[in-house]
Amino acid sequence: RQDVITKDSDRPRLYIEIDQRFENDIDILVEKIVTEIFIGEKFEANELRKRYVEPINEALQRIFKTDQATSLSLLLIMPPLQGKPVEIRFHKGQSNIHYDLLSSGEKEVINILLNLFIRRENYQDTIYFIDELDVHLNTALQYNLIKEITENWIPENCQLWTASHSLGFIQYAQESKAAVILDFDQLDFDQPQTLTPQPKEVLEIYEVAVPKEIMFKVFQGKQIFLCENKNDEYYNLLGLDEKIFVGVQDKRQVYLNAKNNPSYFGLMDRDYLTGTEISKIRQQLPNLRILEYYAFENYLYHPANIAELFPDFDIANYQADIVRQKNEQRDYILTGLELARRGYSVLNDENIERDKNGIETIVTALQSDEIEKFYPYFDMKSRFNRQLVGSLKLTSAKLAQTNWFKSAISKILE
Repeated sequence: RQDVITKDSDRPRLYIEIDQRFENDIDILVEKIVTEIFIGEKFEANELRKRYVEPINEALQRIFKTDQATSLSLLLIMPPLQGKPVEIRFHKGQSNIHYDLLSSGEKEVINILLNLFIRRENYQDTIYFIDELDVHLNTALQYNLIKEITENWIPENCQLWTASHSLGFIQYAQESKAAVILDFDQLDFDQPQTLTPQPKEVLEIYEVAVPKEIMFKVFQGKQIFLCENKNDEYYNLLGLDEKIFVGVQDKRQVYLNAKNNPSYFGLMDRDYLTGTEISKIRQQLPNLRILEYYAFENYLYHPANIAELFPDFDIANYQADIVRQKNEQRDYILTGLELARRGYSVLNDENIERDKNGIETIVTALQSDEIEKFYPYFDMKSRFNRQLVGSLKLTSAKLAQTNWFKSAISKILE
């Protein structure tokens, strides 16, 4: 069996041939386990489960991310005995079900994992090519599967190539520095072609999966707002009429897409932009919106937002704590202020003039203890210790559904 894998001699040579590799993988797995039981120096059942079963079940948990009631895990692999075929059973929720009763997507994931599990030791320094890896999987599972395979199942010195139109794969490629996207569409391969990776920071890369015309048709009559990271999840909770939020990797992508395609709107954090600069940006890019406070988290943890949820909470003490933390970190913030501003793509736009008094304006604001003067420039995402509000058990989803938050964001979007 091992020789069959090494030589890849069980691979179908014709499309009409039956692919027996899954059955072969099961045979090899059973053979490995039986060999260790009878030939191993010291047989330990727990060690065998840890080596052969737990990696598969841990992968299934990461891919499907289901709760205990619907989780999927490998329960039993019974070798072919008494003329019967191999029996594979899974635990799903409270049920014990046969492999044949799994969905097509679940079967595909299990087939791929077993195939890689059995064969990866023999294929080092290898390019793995899997065609249409995403078949039968929804977008979320597509993302989870490609992430699991590339980060945990492909050897470090190997590459994975897959032909796909998957939205989930595109999303993972955008987030991974080691991934690229090649677009084969509209290329005449009767002529020599040079393929180069597509730019991942622009939203047009999604046209590999969904033509732009279809995207706008699906959201016809709606404004598509691009926002940073995964903040779209919380903005969409607001239920704002005729507005759909789509998360992209960072503020640079928000800016570039808003600049290059006026059909999109952008919503990005303020960071260290002055009011003068924001006004100039709006003049040049009327479809780009900028938060009035430093970051999305500044709205979530604003004293007024906390007060709406917890009227009995000591807001005065909380506000004093924000002032104290700002003052403790102020000198450190000012040290990196100019360097941070140099990295803003929007300020490096030749059509947008920097505020000549920008640094002075921000320094003056941070020296003030009036919250509405310094708060627009104080990073509540990474510089604020939330210990004082820890007992409130706050979540971003809960904080993003207040009337205050909705009113503040709506004002910016208008």
